[in-house]
Amino acid sequence: MAPATEDIQASPLARVGERLGRVRTLQSLTYRNYRYLWAGVICTGITFGMEFVALAWYVYQATDSPLLVGALQGVRIAPMLIFGPLGGVLADRFDRRRLMILANTITGACALILGLLLVTGEARLWHVFLLSALTGAAFAFGIPPRQALLPNLVERRHLMNAVALQIMAFQLTAVVAPAIAGVMVERLNTGAVFLVNAGLFALVVLFTTRVRLPAQQPAPTTESMFAHFGQGLSYVAREPTMRTVLALGFFVVVFGMPVTTLLPVFARDLFQVGSSGLGYMNSALGLGAFIATATVASLGNLPRRGWVLIGGCLGLGLGLLLFGFSPLLPGGLALGIIALMLAGAGQFTFVATMDVIIQLGVPDHLRGRVMSIVSLTFGMTPLGNLLAGAVAGVSTASMAAWSLSAVVLSAGAYSMAFVKRLRSV
Repeated sequence: MAPATEDIQASPLARVGERLGRVRTLQSLTYRNYRYLWAGVICTGITFGMEFVALAWYVYQATDSPLLVGALQGVRIAPMLIFGPLGGVLADRFDRRRLMILANTITGACALILGLLLVTGEARLWHVFLLSALTGAAFAFGIPPRQALLPNLVERRHLMNAVALQIMAFQLTAVVAPAIAGVMVERLNTGAVFLVNAGLFALVVLFTTRVRLPAQQPAPTTESMFAHFGQGLSYVAREPTMRTVLALGFFVVVFGMPVTTLLPVFARDLFQVGSSGLGYMNSALGLGAFIATATVASLGNLPRRGWVLIGGCLGLGLGLLLFGFSPLLPGGLALGIIALMLAGAGQFTFVATMDVIIQLGVPDHLRGRVMSIVSLTFGMTPLGNLLAGAVAGVSTASMAAWSLSAVVLSAGAYSMAFVKRLRSV
């Protein structure tokens, strides 16, 4: 399916999109349908940036357990192992836009219910874990349709920009949203965060309904959903580049991303900066990611993406290593903020580049299923969350950060030294 033809209209949104699109970093905003998707990503980024701070602080205050904070993050992400593949199969069988609307409606309903429970004081720990699991399931279900739809919204030459711009929007909100959530938790309560999130998901649904594309006509199939998903696995197994990229992605996801599990421990026990400090630390991750993805978006259709991928992995590992040492050094908090910015930059440089390599290499009729395999990779994050929480529980949070960084740096260094195929992508 080709990208929808642009129709710059006289509406304020169209005029803003036209002007912003003249800036190279924002050139994908010249596409009407992409603008609506991008607006939805901004709203989603705000909700997830606020949600993490509120949930992590609530659970840590209630339990004093880094392991349970890690388990909570695992519960949010583990559904990707089931619902990511399901979303990928359905994305290649049904209307991708409608699947996105369904997923965001469920996510908004979960936020509303949890917000009401927290505001009224009726929330229990099992409520938080159950609704987090449902939210994770709906989010995982919606990722493959959204990712599979993206190449239909812009021309191929703008895909790198579109992917980076989408991540940049998510991370721009992640700079501000955690800090806002920290202040809201201190001055209001945790429930207020989720009531705001419910309203934002309603906006996401509205924006998605505004996307106009030709009717999707997937190839008819009588195969079972398992067989259909198996075709995506077979494709990845046959393609050495896909295998290599996803293998490196496993180490980044499982051992790099769980740094967020450690942040409440660093904020309260090591730096003693409370929930507001936790918000600022999350914002530092988001700021680093925003700077990195804005740079990638500005560079356009990058050659030698494999080197960019490896560089992102090494940057993440170095950021984790420095963050683990920061409480032991003078000016520890400032150093920790800088380290988190480096980690965020490395992480999302890797994610954006991996996404583009896969998107450009996969045919449209398989894209939903292959992107669901990418979701499966991200669904492995609970393993790292639990590992990080367990190490922090039995030793120190700094030791957990050092352990994570050692694995990530080793994977990046090995790829740089020995995986010629990846360097040549």
